[in-house]
Amino acid sequence: MSANKPSRRGFIKASATVGAAAGAALSMPATSYAKIVGANGKINVGFLGVGGRCQQHVDVILHMQKEGKPVTPFAVCDVWDGQAVQGVIKGRGLYPTAERCGIPKDDAKRVTKDYREVIGNKDVDVIVVATPDHWHARMAIDALEAGKDVYCEKPMTRTIPEAQAVVDAWNKSGRVMCVGVQSMADPTWAEAHKYIAEGNIGHVLQGQTSYYRNSSVGQWRYYPLTKEMSPKTVDWDMWLGTKFDVNGEKLGPSAKDAPFDRAVWAQWRCYWQFGGGMFTDLFVHQTTHLIRAMGVRYPRRVVGAGGLYLEYDTRDVPDTATVVADYDEGCQFVVAATMCNDTQLGEVIRGHLATIKFSSAINGDFIKGFEVYGQNIAGGPQKPGGAGATSRCTPTRARSTKKNRRWKSRRPTLCGTTSWNASAGRTGRRCARRTSGPPRSRP
Repeated sequence: MSANKPSRRGFIKASATVGAAAGAALSMPATSYAKIVGANGKINVGFLGVGGRCQQHVDVILHMQKEGKPVTPFAVCDVWDGQAVQGVIKGRGLYPTAERCGIPKDDAKRVTKDYREVIGNKDVDVIVVATPDHWHARMAIDALEAGKDVYCEKPMTRTIPEAQAVVDAWNKSGRVMCVGVQSMADPTWAEAHKYIAEGNIGHVLQGQTSYYRNSSVGQWRYYPLTKEMSPKTVDWDMWLGTKFDVNGEKLGPSAKDAPFDRAVWAQWRCYWQFGGGMFTDLFVHQTTHLIRAMGVRYPRRVVGAGGLYLEYDTRDVPDTATVVADYDEGCQFVVAATMCNDTQLGEVIRGHLATIKFSSAINGDFIKGFEVYGQNIAGGPQKPGGAGATSRCTPTRARSTKKNRRWKSRRPTLCGTTSWNASAGRTGRRCARRTSGPPRSRP
């Protein structure tokens, strides 16, 4: 983090853009390792919540260890004993993960169902929080107060008050904290922001994104339910976390007491008590990278609507929803989704002079990038889908060759177009009309 610490509000604005994976948080040049003082000269990592997502983080640390880098998967915590996959040790849960990491199962300080044992271990340097959402704030705060660096899976917290509490704890701690969001390691978004900030699309008016799926088994119901998940193998009371509220402020898990239910435990994203459904599980990815490109962070007002229109399976969270946010910079952001249809809205940033369209498949080549459509400001009304300015300004046709992977383009159209690809850079021509300075959207 910067030596000039931002305000609590400022940190909340930027926190979601900090990391993409635990490996990214811990993968540093060899020269950096010499500057870090860890237990026994190594960075010891403690994993909290070793379910399916955390297995990817464990994979990264084990790979780094195999390469001889000074990092060790030192401790694991989960409320579930776990289950091996087809008889092999790579499985979710406490004991299979401990075995993968080479940690003795009987080491109660390093293999435990109580996260406080891991956070309180003086030999642990970094805490990875990969639990359900309702535990993120409490664990992050406790780890920071214990002097640990923290990598926290998205979302950083479940509620706004929790986010404020985490930022307060970080400000006081002086430690490093990263929040993992997929796609932020992709340079496309930073390049798009640079292009916008140069004034190439004029004043930014609107950003649009979506996250559509059509799950045949019900969104988040695809997590398996097995006989190994029972009150004998799951510390249900610890998982609910009803004893961890702080003076009624709900800075820890705010779940209410309830009888054990393996479907609620294993498929917790379906319930408001433990997560935020598509809002915190899916929207966070699309929202973070698109507002990075737009150059905005914290909205003045946000409205949303949605409901359960198809998945009547005892879930609480909507299967269809839309959120609209307005910003002081003079622009709007829209994100929409349903879990019952997979036709996307597409990712678009609209400016007064041009429109940016993002794609991971430009002309059939699956490489991330964007194309820019110039606007022909004619002044007359146009019917939706009619022969408007955009239809007369087709994008540069970009393609790549196996030989050099460089983008080739045909002659730009009248209004001017350009393409940018994450691996090859910019081609084509910028829009013919520009503003005299950057748009009002601020980085």
